[in-house]
Amino acid sequence: MVVYGRSESRADGVSVARAISVIYPATVALLVGACVFASGCASPRAVADVPATQAEPELVEGCEFGMVRPGADDAVGCCWPGQVWDTSASACAGEISCPAGSSLARGGCVADDPASWAGRACERHDDMPSCERAAALYKPGASARSNPALYAKYVSLACERGVGKDVDLPSARADYMKVCDESGDASACARLGEMAAAGLGGDKSVEIARRAHERACYADVASSCEQMARMWRFGVGGERDRARAVVLYQRECDRGAIPACMELAGMLASGEGVTVDKARAAGLYERACGEASDELACAELGALKEAGDGTPRDLAGARSLYERACEAGSATGCWRLGEVFFWGRGVYETPARALELFERACAAGEPRGCVRVGNFHQFGVDAEVDFEQARTYYDRACQAGAAGGCMSLGRLYEAGLGGAADPAAARALYERSCDEEEPRGCYNLGFLYEYGRGVEADLAKARELYVWSCERGVDEACRRSSAMRL
Repeated sequence: MVVYGRSESRADGVSVARAISVIYPATVALLVGACVFASGCASPRAVADVPATQAEPELVEGCEFGMVRPGADDAVGCCWPGQVWDTSASACAGEISCPAGSSLARGGCVADDPASWAGRACERHDDMPSCERAAALYKPGASARSNPALYAKYVSLACERGVGKDVDLPSARADYMKVCDESGDASACARLGEMAAAGLGGDKSVEIARRAHERACYADVASSCEQMARMWRFGVGGERDRARAVVLYQRECDRGAIPACMELAGMLASGEGVTVDKARAAGLYERACGEASDELACAELGALKEAGDGTPRDLAGARSLYERACEAGSATGCWRLGEVFFWGRGVYETPARALELFERACAAGEPRGCVRVGNFHQFGVDAEVDFEQARTYYDRACQAGAAGGCMSLGRLYEAGLGGAADPAAARALYERSCDEEEPRGCYNLGFLYEYGRGVEADLAKARELYVWSCERGVDEACRRSSAMRL
């Protein structure tokens, strides 16, 4: 698998096979038949009878492996390397030039080692017949190239992809677990981690996923290292250690993994597990925006340019980046561009244009866009006041994790706008927003504790919440906390 231009590393099948054969001979005997012969994923005949004569260096849609389409037009047929398409004859013409590792035979290119080509096609292109073919060629006792470990790997891949019948994920997961636990095969551990995290082939288990990805990352599998960084960062399936997450993200970013660069940039910008360094964050966002055309990176770079954080302030440049991101499908880009038109940052205030962008952002999954659409309906900004609609948008934002949405919805419940007043529901919403460190949510919660609305009165708790909110810029909280000392 290629991740933003970097090939995911995989364990050397030969060395893995040697290690298994020497250390775990009994395990090999049990493992090789686990999926095919015991689970019914694919019958022995379905695997053993697959022909293995075709070279498989590359995959071109609509062509056999190893063949190419020598023109951009879809009407052009598939030819062997070196040939051209003869339009008048509607056929390939010219001398065939077979790629390294294959030879000319029977009018085409045939792999010198069909098993290696089949295995490569299986892993690189997720091609089920190639997984099946590789398993048949590496099958113990089938030929001089027999390899128990590789046989087990490709049987597992074939099972996962449903060769010969419906997908049998439980068997694939069981095989990956055996290979990972007994031999430490990196690709098996990586796939086990993916399946366990997603709950495929069995119960979801972040603990199993973490152990599997940790082993695969130790063997330098890029995707597993990125998953481990995320797990360290958020404490998924075990200990939380943001500093270790930073180290892993930095390593993968240095190797060209743009998603890792993006995560690292976010941590540098916020000081999460590392000293705040917005200049480095801006550099990483610029790299991702430029090299990979990552629309979210463009939006985040625009935010730094708009604020002048880590890069010279440039409102026109920020707006241009937001427009680029929004047009490329970034919900965050649309929301940020909406803020530009809402507040008139470098442009005339244009509420109608802002509302259009906020609605677009909300529909695309940006909860902050939903909060803004709720604001328009609640306060009648370029729209009729409609508290029921405001509730709908705030609830959508709150459910998507926007603390501001929870806080705003709580205020409508507290005041009975758009529906019946419900102080208890308001308290729950304020608590939710306060837990996410939304200052006004904490202030509103303090107000309920001061007056015993929806909760038993608790002046000490109210003052604690006011002080916390005051320290984060809520002026009303400062006044109330001062008054409570008198």
